[in-house]
Amino acid sequence: MGQRVVSKVSKRASCISTYSTVFPEDLNHNQQLFAGQYVERMEKAAFFAATKFCQANAVAASIEALDFLESVPCGAIVRVDARVIFASRRSMVVRAELFSEDRLSQREILSARGYFIFVGLDEQGKSVLLPELLVDSQSDNEDFQVGRRVYQRCKRRRSGRL
Repeated sequence: MGQRVVSKVSKRASCISTYSTVFPEDLNHNQQLFAGQYVERMEKAAFFAATKFCQANAVAASIEALDFLESVPCGAIVRVDARVIFASRRSMVVRAELFSEDRLSQREILSARGYFIFVGLDEQGKSVLLPELLVDSQSDNEDFQVGRRVYQRCKRRRSGRL
């Protein structure tokens, strides 16, 4: 059987945003958001973006270059923005950025950024061909180039060439 083609046309990636609040059970010993909570929240948003883009079951294959930039305190409102920035025939790179906002001052801070690589799967668990990512602005092109570098670095690392 041949591979199922998800889409034969180019597709624009939309930004997915998720929101949550930091509760006491989410904190580490320093009373800041536990690193695993950053990853969980970012991966979920990345999953939504990947699934929407490929219109198939999406699964994470790798987490690349996850940077914790600022700590997040208890009570903060957290927003994660995720968007597909690169797509090859079978893999896509999703950039996820976690922002924290103080509920009282409403000051927003970029607290983490990471790149997640996903593949789309059909009902039998086989990889699907992805739609071509539409890149129609300078900003989209810059994101695409970053995503391409992330993807290529991941391929080299996974093949043992890094």
